[in-house]
Amino acid sequence: MTIDKNIRVRQLLELRPAARELLTWYGVGLDSHALRMTLGQLCRAEGLDVDDALAEINDDYDDDDDDEDDDDDDDLGDDGYVADDDDFEDEDEDEDDYEDEDEF
Repeated sequence: MTIDKNIRVRQLLELRPAARELLTWYGVGLDSHALRMTLGQLCRAEGLDVDDALAEINDDYDDDDDDEDDDDDDDLGDDGYVADDDDFEDEDEDEDDYEDEDEF
């Protein structure tokens, strides 16, 4: 759902919680009066360009949607292979190799 300038700020924050961070970054106070305004009204009152704010809000949302698809592949390597414990040497064997070096 694409957000437009006619959405109430309260509804915007319910649909896109990240918009709160964006608006506070712009220095917008989100008091009860601001929450009842439309995004367009709030931007005009605060001297913000509503089109820029909308672009950032909608772009951030689109980026979040892209991330949801990537969550399933976080454990995969570049070739799609997931390493297990058998793929790694025993750490105790590595320590034995270096014991002689400590004597010097």
